Amino acid sequence: MKERNKDEESMTTIIAIEEIDGVTLAWDSTASQSGEAFEIDGSKLFVNNGNVFLLTGHLGDVNVLRYADLPSYVDGSVDSTYCKGSGGDYARGALAAGATTLNAINIASRYDTGTGGKAHLTTAGKALQELNQLGG
Repeated sequence: MKERNKDEESMTTIIAIEEIDGVTLAWDSTASQSGEAFEIDGSKLFVNNGNVFLLTGHLGDVNVLRYADLPSYVDGSVDSTYCKGSGGDYARGALAAGATTLNAINIASRYDTGTGGKAHLTTAGKALQELNQLGG
């Protein structure tokens, strides 16, 4: 059982696996403010100017990128795995041991106090399509 240290800055866990045929995204639902953790739904994932963002950090900082006037950007790199946030190392270890992307988020949630709530999984293309339909 994980124990939360009140002085510890809570974070999250996000995973992005970039391959030739697209990007797979996974994230947890925990956010924090003033040392208190709570569950959110979807606010870590958004689209700005055709780019899909999945962020970790303070929600205020996330909202700066959500509503900023950003230029279009296309990254040509492929076959990269990104595991970020306070549970990123747990997620990377789980992936290296053969876990699926969604299971890696759940494993990080088991060991990291800043990761928790419902685990989410989508692709960047699907997220872009769905969020554009919602005006996100």
